[in-house]
This record gives sequence, C-alpha cells and structure tokens, in this order.
Amino acid sequence: MDEKIEFTHRLRAAMVQAGYAVSPSVLEHEFNLRWYGQPISNQAAWGWLNSRSIPKQDKLQVLAEWLKIEPEVLRFGETVRKSVQEQRKRYTDLIDEFEKKYGTNRTVRLYSAPGRTEIGGNHTDHQHGRVLAGSVNIDMIAAAAPNDKNQLRVQSEGYDLCVIDLNDLEARKEEENTTTALLRGECAAFTQRGAKLAGLDVYISSNVPKGSGVSSSAAFEVLIGVILNDCFMTEKVSPIAIAQIGQWAENVYFGKPCGLMDQMASSVGNIITIDFADPAHPDVEPVQVDFSQAGLALCILDSGADHADLTDEYAAITNEMGAVAACLGHAALCGARLALAELREPVQRAQRPLG
Repeated sequence: MDEKIEFTHRLRAAMVQAGYAVSPSVLEHEFNLRWYGQPISNQAAWGWLNSRSIPKQDKLQVLAEWLKIEPEVLRFGETVRKSVQEQRKRYTDLIDEFEKKYGTNRTVRLYSAPGRTEIGGNHTDHQHGRVLAGSVNIDMIAAAAPNDKNQLRVQSEGYDLCVIDLNDLEARKEEENTTTALLRGECAAFTQRGAKLAGLDVYISSNVPKGSGVSSSAAFEVLIGVILNDCFMTEKVSPIAIAQIGQWAENVYFGKPCGLMDQMASSVGNIITIDFADPAHPDVEPVQVDFSQAGLALCILDSGADHADLTDEYAAITNEMGAVAACLGHAALCGARLALAELREPVQRAQRPLG
C-alpha cells in the first residue's frame, strides 16, 4: 500500500480515538492552535486526510502531541514501535557505558555507521571493475566527547581500550592486523587533510557480527572517519573520501590489501553501484529500488562461518588476480578484457580436432 494512504488511515484513526470529527476544518483548527509557524490551510489539512501528502517532521510532532500518539507510530505504523524502543535503549545504554568508562557530566555526540551486503561484484573492486552493494539495518554506534590528554581513546564493547598518542601517527609494523593500526592510520589520514586533532574519548557498541561477511571492520573504519570528520575537519570531507580514508588505513597501516567496496557501501549508504575504473575517483550512483514496494526483502542468513583473521587468504586472492593481469600486460583484470578477447580465438583454434 502507498505510504500516503497508510498515513491517512493512521491519522484518521488517531483523530477518532482522540474524540475528534475527521474533517479538514477540524484538523486545520486544532493544528493551528498548537503550531507556532505559518498556519496551514484547509487545503493542506484536506491533503493529509486524503492521501495527497505527508507532513514534515516538525508538523508531525505537533500532530502526535495533540493526538497523544508517538510520532513514529503516526508516521510509520505500529510495526516500528518496538524497533524505535530498542534503538532508544541502545543509545541510552551506550551513554551509560561511556560514562562508566570515561566519567559523568560529559557532553557527548552520537554517531552510527552501518554494515553492508555485497549484492554483486565480489573481488572486482580492487580489479577496477563494478560492484552492486548496499548498507543494512544493523550498525555500529558511538558516543564521543573531548578529553584533555591529546589522545584518541577508543573502547569497543567487549574489547580492550585502544589509546593513540596524537603526536605519534607513524605506521608501526608490529601493529599490523590490529584495531590500533586502523585508528592510527585514520588519524594520520585526517591530519594529512588538515584536521587539527585533539584528545577524544569514544565508546562503541555494535550489533554488526564480527567476521560474518557484513563488514564489521568497514563499519568501524567509517564510524571512526565520521567522528573525526565531524569533530576536527573545518571543511568536511565527503562520504566517498571517508571510505577512501578507511581503505587507506586498512591497506597501509593494518596491512590488508582490500578494495573499496565495503567502506563505500557503509559510508554512502542505501543501495549503490560503484565503478572503479578510476580507483582514485570512483563513480558512485544510487540505485532507486524499494524492496517493500515490490513485495520483496533482502535477507541475510547466519551460516555460522567466521572469516575473521583471514587477511593472508584475502591477500592471496588479490595477489593471484594481480598476477593474472600482469601476465596479460595490465595492472588489473578489468583492463585485461581486450587481451583476453584476443587470446580466445587462438585458444579455440587449438582446441579444434585435427582434420
């Protein structure tokens, strides 16, 4: 059903439940009594009651307070109530844990970065190909507040505290394959872009399973990038740049030769196509698709497999693909397509039976 029709049904039901006649004149009058902006017209009220439009959030809030209904339920229906309650509890618990770790009476900022799913294009990103990917509705969340220690201190729920001295951002061989390496690398990358880093305390909680294929590592990199961008960049960098910073930290500091798909899907969000023909300037395009409107759902199943700590195996794949491309005289397999086409005919001739 169209969302405007569904909203109208909920608005009408809420007016009846609150004891009001369902009419544009009543809605116009009662709303304008409580609204401090430009009064709405009878035509606007009629549109809300007849599936023509949905009010913006500020007006929705006024409607919800008048009709004594949660604004998210009025806007999206009962099915979101549990989800909203769960999210509120997540962030409340996050702030509580931050205060337990770093102390109370701190003004914190809240952040989120989602996991991602790969719809098509496995291992094509680092070969200058194209991918189809999307963010998912599980995420990492963080609370952050300044400290006076000139250190980035990051505590992830269930893990040890990581501390980065902001005066020492050089890569360290002994830190490869560690969270500390990613943090140091991202701090270095933002410093190179002009960030004036200062002490910061961060507490992170996540419902993105580690090693499950939905890119918990990329979500972590993007989350840290979003925080550093918000707190320390005068001229904010784009979501694409945040993804590239995460990839650079993973390549150079962490020691994993990953592509850019995972970070890009998390940072940009929704469903996107990415063309990596020019890796320094990937072409990112949104894909306008609504699974619910089509009666579909993208489901991610837990296979029980864990691919954490597979950096060497991942590197072997990229190295082998690079070696094949080099044999064909190219830096990446995407550029080797013509060479493969030229080889096809001689191979087919060689496979024909004699006579």
